[in-house]
Amino acid sequence: MAYALFNFIFIFLIIFLLPLCTFSQNSGNISVGTSLVATERSAPWLSPSGDFAFGFQKLQNSDMFQLAIWVEIDAQSGLVLRDPQGRLLWSTGNIVGDVSHGFMNDTGNFVLVRSDSVSIWESFKDPSDTVLPTQIIAINGTLVSRKSETNFTRGRFYLRMLSGGNLVLNTRSVPMNSDFDDEYYNSQTSDPANASNSGYQLVFSERGRLYVLRRNGEQNALTTKRSIPTTSDHYFRATLDFDGVFRQYYYPKSFSGDPGWTVAEYWPLNICTNIDGDKGSGACGYNSVCRLDNGTPICECPRGYILSDPSNSFSDCNPPFIPSCGEDDQRGSAEDVSIVHVLLKLTYWGIFVFSSRVVDAHLGKPSPSPNAVSCVKGIASGVIRRNYRHLLSPTACSRYRFPTILQHSLLRESLFSSAQLNWCILNLCHLKK
Repeated sequence: MAYALFNFIFIFLIIFLLPLCTFSQNSGNISVGTSLVATERSAPWLSPSGDFAFGFQKLQNSDMFQLAIWVEIDAQSGLVLRDPQGRLLWSTGNIVGDVSHGFMNDTGNFVLVRSDSVSIWESFKDPSDTVLPTQIIAINGTLVSRKSETNFTRGRFYLRMLSGGNLVLNTRSVPMNSDFDDEYYNSQTSDPANASNSGYQLVFSERGRLYVLRRNGEQNALTTKRSIPTTSDHYFRATLDFDGVFRQYYYPKSFSGDPGWTVAEYWPLNICTNIDGDKGSGACGYNSVCRLDNGTPICECPRGYILSDPSNSFSDCNPPFIPSCGEDDQRGSAEDVSIVHVLLKLTYWGIFVFSSRVVDAHLGKPSPSPNAVSCVKGIASGVIRRNYRHLLSPTACSRYRFPTILQHSLLRESLFSSAQLNWCILNLCHLKK
């Protein structure tokens, strides 16, 4: 709830004030008792330079920020978010000492300060999906992607700085689960034999470089110097995007028109192939096929399958019928079959093989001959993969149960089948020319 509201109402928690925005300058100090109201005319709290602001930003074509009416600085509770009825939605929580004032500084870090000038809470230590230059992700620190491009609730991709010293990217399909699904990026900065050689921070330097800092002072660079322009002329950010890719961006401080954010680098290089474990749906939703376009995963449903959420291409692909198989559905005739055949070249279908038996298949393109149809109780859809590099046979065929997961581009062919044979399965491994 807290993450959803905070990431949902505050874009990156801070807002870059680009030149097309006009707000007055101030000292950056915000007094206790000061509040912000979620309206389009509400002025944010500015940093001294005016480059950064803290406040509400209305989402495009949406009135989402109206779910909360104001944010306030309270001496005892710190930063407080309330709904129109005054009910507490979120706060900075267990802070030590009374807040003297808040400060929006020129790094984009919003800080709550005691009367003795000690910082007792800061936004840089409570990030959502984005880090800025001078920000550090320490051991056990986490970034979490948003759910989709327009949905700012918690997504299923995580960046974590592990206690062992590795920076990793994980999926977690069920937010309530304590365990993560699959690891699809690892910085390889852990040294079990000598902890002093292990990483302990992800650092976003003032010069715009991302690196894992080892305890011995060594820097393992993520960002290459040639990929980024000068920090004096550009803004920088690094975001774990909704598609699971961790990207570093830059934006010119002086420009004409709307140049947009430019991607400097991204990790991993191919998320479609990097997620290859036995949990979760992979880079895309269940039954979806992932391909890469300039580092961006593109998710597509096989022909005849329908997105469970039409507004989100990363959602599951549902078959055109409801799989079911009863006691009387053991047999059927070819006339009862409705098949959607799509030859997906260079497609890999991961785990969830429902038949461990491997059989030979023709090199020719399969065809739905009535003689090739057999019915297996309990499963009503699946994928048949012909793997020309199988250890047992160069033309071996594997059969996968529905739903399918972990699908990406490799040197294989797949015949995706959606079949209804008295609500039973087609054993397409036996298809003949």
